[in-house]
Amino acid sequence: MQLIYLVIDLWLMCSCQLTSSSAAFSCPDRYVSVGSYCMYYDGSYLSWNDARHRCMSDGAHLPVIDTVTKRDLFINFLKRYGSPAVWLDGKDTNGKNNWIWYSTGVSIASYMWKSGQPNNYNNVQEDRAMLFHKGVAVSDYPCDLSLYLACEYDPGSVAKTTGGNSNGAPCVLPFNFKGTVYTICTSRAHDKPWCATTSNYETDRKWGVCVGPEVWLGGKDTNGKNNWIWYSRGVSVASYLWASGQPENIRNSVEEDCILLQVWRTHGFHDFPCSLKFNFVCEYDPDGNWGIWGSWSSCSLSCGQGLRSRTRLCVYPVPAGTGKPCPGADRQTEFCFPGQCPVDGAWSVWTHWSTCSKTCDQGNKTRHRACNSPPPSNGGKGCPGQLVQVETCNGQPCPAKLCPDGFTEVTDSLCLYISDPKTEAYNYFLSMKACSSLSPLSHLLTVKNRYEYQNVVRFLSATAEYWIGDDSASSSNSLNNGGTKLGGGGGGYTIWAFGYPSARSPTDCVELSGKSGAFLWKGAPCWETRPFICALRPKDSMAPIVG
Repeated sequence: MQLIYLVIDLWLMCSCQLTSSSAAFSCPDRYVSVGSYCMYYDGSYLSWNDARHRCMSDGAHLPVIDTVTKRDLFINFLKRYGSPAVWLDGKDTNGKNNWIWYSTGVSIASYMWKSGQPNNYNNVQEDRAMLFHKGVAVSDYPCDLSLYLACEYDPGSVAKTTGGNSNGAPCVLPFNFKGTVYTICTSRAHDKPWCATTSNYETDRKWGVCVGPEVWLGGKDTNGKNNWIWYSRGVSVASYLWASGQPENIRNSVEEDCILLQVWRTHGFHDFPCSLKFNFVCEYDPDGNWGIWGSWSSCSLSCGQGLRSRTRLCVYPVPAGTGKPCPGADRQTEFCFPGQCPVDGAWSVWTHWSTCSKTCDQGNKTRHRACNSPPPSNGGKGCPGQLVQVETCNGQPCPAKLCPDGFTEVTDSLCLYISDPKTEAYNYFLSMKACSSLSPLSHLLTVKNRYEYQNVVRFLSATAEYWIGDDSASSSNSLNNGGTKLGGGGGGYTIWAFGYPSARSPTDCVELSGKSGAFLWKGAPCWETRPFICALRPKDSMAPIVG
């Protein structure tokens, strides 16, 4: 049956005539020819059901826009009226996007829809089709709302009649007869195909015998033995397409090697002698033509170099019959680069171990590495683990310490504690106590010889004056030669500044001052504050020399 519909459709689209005096079809009053179709724009603003019934009253239906060619013709037709949005014949039969052309029962091709349609916008049930007036594709729309009305009248349905009681009036389809709706002529209750000639047959009973065109088809019996094929394609003619009792292959002793379609009178093909003359149908098998490319897909990778693709459809038009397919590929692929990939950092090799931090006893040694092989980049992770490694190292046992903590070894027999001039300055007597608190054997410094003097002054600040000596054993309160122990019987070493010691001075305490350019012994008031120098002689079993 699909081939029958194709043949009828082609007859409507491009019927050719043996004589130029007879028209292929005619449109009813108010309808205009649009290509091979009859269209009418009503301008009424109706719901989908009301619009459908209005068209049915003319024996027509809402427009069926099932091909790209027909869509373009219909768009141009609507431009005459300002390109309004009009109802189409499409319907979602179950509310689950099962879209068909209601008057034919054929599914609506997906490529006819506008991009993103059908969509049930805002969750509103949109179960009818419409034509979006600013575009060239089909959209869904709620059926209870109103749009403008246009109707389509199938030229083949304008069948002329003869006999009956309608004086040759054309058929009005569909029509009701005893509870059944007929969309084509029927032989029920009559011996010939007939149809109603008004929209209300049940009331007025107007009818006539159907008269339809008779057209040659492209089938042929190639050997006179019912070897029927479609001649241009070499494909066998399906048996179910024939009318009852056909093909019979002979009529009045004449071979019938060609196929005739008698529209409205029969429901199938008849074989006829090829020498007879009838109308014929020209069928053109169009070559395929590509639609526009779709959008590019997402890149196959989120970073670095990947691939993306896009496709196109061979539907403008779809190649038919012997038509050539669309040339070229339906898919394009190209490289894409969404961005650099993150690079995690990696460690370099370890450096050599350092030397031990101590030359004797236990110390530490270290080694390093860098996060640069490669360094992290583009948001990559840093290197896990440690930048530095530390290990213990052991040397020879260290010799015994000469000086206790806080004391500096000046010679191999002398340890000094030198107070900080800024933070640790006392009067003479507190300085003595400070030395005693450091060690029981610690006293204010007395110098034994020039060797010690030269080693001591290396550690002193030239701008400071330090308390030295120890006068605690003297009962004198002066610095005269008989009153001080410095330079006395202990055999100590001194270098007095000019004018010191002086019997006229009331002072009785000794300082070591470097302000004159050399460290010299001077006298100073004992209550004044000075930094001080404590001496410790660990190897000397004798008490320190007191000045």
